[in-house]
Amino acid sequence: MVVSELCWLRDDPPTEVKAFFEAEGADVTDTDTRRKDIVANGYRLVGDFVLPAVGWWDNYYVPLAESLGRFKAKYANDPEALAVAARSQYEIDIYRKYPEHFGYVFFVMKRVDTELPTNA
Repeated sequence: MVVSELCWLRDDPPTEVKAFFEAEGADVTDTDTRRKDIVANGYRLVGDFVLPAVGWWDNYYVPLAESLGRFKAKYANDPEALAVAARSQYEIDIYRKYPEHFGYVFFVMKRVDTELPTNA
């Protein structure tokens, strides 16, 4: 099984970044904690890797930023929609300012109870 999780990439996430993710309800923790969670839940970690920054920028934030202008123009008279746009813009700004502090980590794992014995 492969899952991706938003993780702290450093031990010292800035207060601004932590506050942003807490306000969004995100359960962000470090990769070592996620690795322990995997083992505690009956899986063997095969490996893990951090999604490169280009994945965030080229595939998520650049298209999001491009669509925000159109979205704000379309919903210029809708305060709730503009608040959503502002939160999205703030997320982009947070990543631009602190890209080394958080990212998506892909964890590759296998259920322990589905593995064949090593002598089989």
